[in-house]
Amino acid sequence: KIPTLTISGIKSSALQLEKAIQQNISQRAINTDNPSGYMDSEIELYEILTMMKENWGALELNTMGCVISELGTFRSILGCVTHENLDVAVTAVSVIKELMDTLEINKSISEVRSKAYENEANNDSSLEEQTNNFQRTFNSLLNTNGLYLLLSNLITEGGVDLLCLNLYRMSSEEEESELGVKSVLEIFEMINDVESGL
Repeated sequence: KIPTLTISGIKSSALQLEKAIQQNISQRAINTDNPSGYMDSEIELYEILTMMKENWGALELNTMGCVISELGTFRSILGCVTHENLDVAVTAVSVIKELMDTLEINKSISEVRSKAYENEANNDSSLEEQTNNFQRTFNSLLNTNGLYLLLSNLITEGGVDLLCLNLYRMSSEEEESELGVKSVLEIFEMINDVESGL
């Protein structure tokens, strides 16, 4: 079932993902020497991540970022990057790439910066006080901005290290692996582009 592209739909997708992850972990623990015993749960996890990759890109990313950051869903997607099943791992990377839109993030940060400047436009305090007030306002607004939260979560949750460590697994000549490597490199490029604009 594909949830509707609304906040409730995002939350429904997030709940489906959490259930699929826990079910897969449980089935893998029970059937360590019997892949057929956990294959159904693995397919379900893969399909949910694929649905997210194909549908979440159509959503307004600021709202998306706030919701999935609050729910801890982004952390769960990051966790899937280290999954034993390479197809699951590569799809999780693709979901992250869909959420890391450099142009949208930079545009959003510029809007936050403009709002912070507006707050200080008619302030008669000293230049030092205005600068400090601007930085406090800017940081406060950034921390409620969904697009920035996604980038911040990727960095603070160790996402960059996870992506680096899993690059070697995606270095085969299989098409799916090549897609994973390409997605990881694009994410790194996006992070660099955004950080250079801060």
